[in-house]
Amino acid sequence: MRAQAEVAQFQLEGAYLSLTANVVTSAVREAALRAQMQATEEILKAQTNLAEVTEKQLAIGTVSKVDVTSQRTVVARSQVD
Repeated sequence: MRAQAEVAQFQLEGAYLSLTANVVTSAVREAALRAQMQATEEILKAQTNLAEVTEKQLAIGTVSKVDVTSQRTVVARSQVD
């Protein structure tokens, strides 16, 4: 009877440790994903700003429409990813 109780206690401790490890792993993954999302948002913002600058350059004649289209394509691809 005592052996069964010890086995049950060890199983409970094992389940607790497994659950704790899963919670920690999930928290680390969430933090990494949040950081990745923030970096992606910052990259998209920079690409969008560059597209706006390129459009202004088109208006004054220092770049071609191809340059504007190319930069807008970069922005669109980033938004999809």
